[in-house]
Parts: sequence; structure tokens; C-alpha cells
Amino acid sequence: MNLNGWQERVRANHLLVFASYFALACAIMNTPITSAKLALAFLGGLAIFASVYGYNPLTDVKEDNVQKKRTLLDFVGRRTLQACVLVTSLSALGISALLGIAPFIVALLILSLGFAYSHQKIRLKKYFFVKNVAIAIGWLLLFIYFSISLGDTNISGYLFAAYFMASLSFVGSMLRDIFDLRGDEAAGIHTIPSTIGAQATAQLVFLVTFLQYGILLVFVLLNAIPFFYLSFLATLPFRAGIMYAVSKRENRLAANLSLLSYPSAALLAFIFKVFT
Repeated sequence: MNLNGWQERVRANHLLVFASYFALACAIMNTPITSAKLALAFLGGLAIFASVYGYNPLTDVKEDNVQKKRTLLDFVGRRTLQACVLVTSLSALGISALLGIAPFIVALLILSLGFAYSHQKIRLKKYFFVKNVAIAIGWLLLFIYFSISLGDTNISGYLFAAYFMASLSFVGSMLRDIFDLRGDEAAGIHTIPSTIGAQATAQLVFLVTFLQYGILLVFVLLNAIPFFYLSFLATLPFRAGIMYAVSKRENRLAANLSLLSYPSAALLAFIFKVFT
């Protein structure tokens, strides 16, 4: 069995990020969570995730062929995948409507952004820098979706958490672009690495990472966010590993370390919540 091929088909890496976002949203909740809201928020988010990442292989055939990726499209076929995307999109909107008007609007925004990101006539992903910003905004909105669906009333808290996790996704998207450079160039997609080069992209990764943790520490010191948010420092060892891997041009290692930083934040947040 080709493990890498299986992971690409089911988007296993992205599923881990999705689960980490949901777990972190639960960890920072400052109000009790009912089992009904918990189930609906998870299912609604999962339907949104499946819609966006199910649609992506339908439009990425050229670059996937260049990179010799075996995606979900190869596994189930175009018509079946199109039907699944339609069903999951409608399910996402239906479940979100049950949760309230705000979750419904956020779900609609994420779906619209996801389809605009990939659709051949819009194709946000082909524009320099827009691709990475769109990815970060999409994940930021997903975290907000979880928070408002679960009934979190600490707006400043979950907005900062959304920003921090979206910053991780922004860096992660740049790292994947370095790895996918050949396929993106063949498909005419102008990513950050294909425009400014892999070395300059690595320097940008360093800068964004420095700013991300600097802002975290400043916010905690100014009491703008609770001390609890220092749990996000659990991601720091992985980010340090990423810096080393990028400097050595070990792109696959950097991408894997980036992936592990998401569950580390969620896990330490739960530990902080239990013992503080």
C-alpha cells in the first residue's frame, strides 16, 4: 500500500489540522458546551472541510499530473466526487443553519472562498501572495466557525487564537509551495516561491515566525489575552525545527514539522485548562 498516495487521497494531513483546530476551540471555551452543539459544530465543520478539499482535486488535474499525485479524483472518479462535493456543501449549510445565523454566514464565506480559490474562472490560487492569504483566511474563518458554533463569548480570546493558528497555516502553505514548486510553475500558478525564489521564501518564513511569537508575548505581557495563551508556545520547538529544516533545504521535513505544530497547541491548551 502506498501510504503517501493514501494520505493525499483522503487529505490526511489536512484532517489532522482540522481536528487540531476543533480541539483547540473546545479547549479555550469559557462557557459550558452541550453535546448537541459539540456534535453539530464538528459535523458542520467537517462538511465544510470535505466540500472545499473535495472540490480542489477537480480543478488541480494539471499540476497533480506534473507532480504525479494520486488524489481522491483518481480513487472515486469525477462524477462521484462532484456529487459528494454538492452533498457536503448543502449539508454544511444545513447544519450551520441549525446552529444559528452567524455560523451559517461564516460557513457560506468559507465555502465561497474555497470555491473561488480553486475555480478555473476565478482561481485565487494562481495569484502571487493571494493564494497563501486565502488559505490563512479560510482556516481563520474555520476556527471562528467552531468558536461561535460552540457558543464562546470570549471574542477577543478566540479571535487571537484564530489569528495565531491562521499564521501557522500561512507559514505551512509557503512550505508546501516550496515542495510543489515544479507543479505550480507548470500550471501557471504564481506562488511566493515561484516568484521570489525558495531562499527568499525561507527568509519570509523566518520573519513571519518571529513576528508571530513576538506578538503572542507582547499580548500576554500587556494582559490583552490571558496567561493561558502561552500554551501556544508548545508550537515553538516545531517552528525551530522548521527553521533548521528550511535552512538545510529539507522541505519534506519542514512540512512534517509544520503539521505537528497544530496538535501540539491543542494538547498543551487542554493541559493548561486542566491544571490551571
